[in-house]
Amino acid sequence: MPGPGSAVAAAVCRAALRYACRTGRLPIHGHDPVLETVSLTAAYGLPSAEATLRAYVAQSLHASAPTVQDCVRQFMAVKAGEGCRLITLHGYRSCLRSFAKRFGARRPGTISALELADHLNHWESPTTRGNHWLKLREFYRWLIAVRYAWANPVPAAMAHPLPLGHRGLFYTPAEAGGILRRTFDTDQIGFWVLALFSGLRSMEIKRLSQQDNPWSWFNPLGRVIAVPAHAAKVKHRHSPMHPILPPWLEWLRRENRPFWPKNSERVLTQQRREVIGLRLGVPPDQVPERFNRLGYSNMARRAFITYGLALKGASYAEVARRAGNSENVIRVFYRRFATRQEAEAYFQLTPEWVRHHL
Repeated sequence: MPGPGSAVAAAVCRAALRYACRTGRLPIHGHDPVLETVSLTAAYGLPSAEATLRAYVAQSLHASAPTVQDCVRQFMAVKAGEGCRLITLHGYRSCLRSFAKRFGARRPGTISALELADHLNHWESPTTRGNHWLKLREFYRWLIAVRYAWANPVPAAMAHPLPLGHRGLFYTPAEAGGILRRTFDTDQIGFWVLALFSGLRSMEIKRLSQQDNPWSWFNPLGRVIAVPAHAAKVKHRHSPMHPILPPWLEWLRRENRPFWPKNSERVLTQQRREVIGLRLGVPPDQVPERFNRLGYSNMARRAFITYGLALKGASYAEVARRAGNSENVIRVFYRRFATRQEAEAYFQLTPEWVRHHL
């Protein structure tokens, strides 16, 4: 075998790469062409050759890839085949439509980070820009997996834009306790229990209430919530229950309380605006509209995730499973916003506590 740094070693690397790019595999069975190239150049001490060969791989991948327009069609077909819900597919379609309108005739690997940054800055709202950032990052991850691109330029274009005021907008333990006390004897209590302690999204709670047997979602013995595909935001999941939820479920079933109240839009909005009004020192009907844009309707779910993450021994993986989110989303939006003392106070809001403090 040729020694490190030799001209013969460089020739071997180049020959292997040409073969890989032409056939999709290396002469060495079962090895990835890109990883094999990097290992070869590293083993033979060819830093300059490595850069040349990386460029060669990238150029070969870019030249053989379909146009952005065709890639978007393939990607959407893959996402539909994965069972994504219509609302999720609509989000991808909306984002990628504008991307394809600008870059549709080009190949994805030829689009630079600078061009992507210019594209993303078209949207003034950090929320909208952040949504497009996430969708494009996922799109490029898929492109890399199917060998239509060499690298993901989205993180290099800009850091993930975070919605102004979105992070940290959740109920305090006192506010959550106040909601439970005010709704304890009403048909709203079932919704607030699930919103505050299950990790279910509001739309998932609504779909749960529309089932013939909504209790079929809950397995108290296994302490698992089984969210079916037709009701979940993305796909079906089995979420472990937090220990505070089974006592509440037992009480709700015994009291025959529904999971979704009558006149839901009016009464739930009133509760949310009342909390924000107290926080701002204004009447509920004078709460600024910007709080609606910031997502105060999801403050209960954010509280569950944030306080769950602040408990002693909590892990991102465990909290992500309960919330039906990825670990990355949990890490970006929910960490370090609450103390352990606040989390312990939040998860002491049992039926007995509420009844004692009525």
